[in-house]
Amino acid sequence: MLDLGIDIDWTAHPTDHDIQAAALERPVVVSFIGRVERDPHPSRVIWETSDVIVGRCDWVWIDEIADVGNNHDFKDANIWPLKEEIRFGAAFVYQNPETGFLIMGVEPWTIAHFAGVKVGDKIVRIDDYAVETGYEVPAIVEAKNPGDPVEIEVIRDGETLVLRGEVPQIEPAYRRDETTGSIEAVATGNRVDVTVRNVARYTLLISSELFHLNEPIVVVTNGVETFSGIVTPDVRFMLEQAARDDDRRTVYEARIETVVPPVE
Repeated sequence: MLDLGIDIDWTAHPTDHDIQAAALERPVVVSFIGRVERDPHPSRVIWETSDVIVGRCDWVWIDEIADVGNNHDFKDANIWPLKEEIRFGAAFVYQNPETGFLIMGVEPWTIAHFAGVKVGDKIVRIDDYAVETGYEVPAIVEAKNPGDPVEIEVIRDGETLVLRGEVPQIEPAYRRDETTGSIEAVATGNRVDVTVRNVARYTLLISSELFHLNEPIVVVTNGVETFSGIVTPDVRFMLEQAARDDDRRTVYEARIETVVPPVE
């Protein structure tokens, strides 16, 4: 987390796996809550989801995920494991002066696994680098990237073999097995610039904390004006939404439902 630039603060308490530490942490938690205040109506919202049931983030809601041909390029905000996650994936054990270090185990879905390294192999070389003890391997792998080819020379049952494979591709933290819709909305005064990808319909929840309801609101979707006008507060909607949110800091008086214009 630190390598990703995340600021964390944690304490290891001398307690077992129970809730005794809660009392010790309470003053710290209360202090944090007292000095940090959330913004219930941020002027910029960005969200990606594959399910409209969880299509909402703050005052933006994706109602329909579909490719209508009008897509904006988004920078991938996915979290990718660090490069140190690339592992050769074989455990070395010293046998005797004659055989030296042999493979005692192979980890699935690693370089060794995909190249065909087996228990009992003696690895002589990886690419152009000699291997004698196994301690050389991490430095060799560190210079690799996902998809790079790997050539491994081994001695197996007295026979020299050259195994060929490649560094496995690293899976992102959040896989996209289904089509995802992405949306970014930036409110500047009473203008909202919205960019979408794979979104056919979306809704903006309107609050007087963020917009001036007595003035026209303009919504621009992927560079095209899709709404312009006065938004009239809807008491029924406000009460229903307030009941769903159960959050007195986020009261929305109205909404703007938008159909993303397809590319002509």
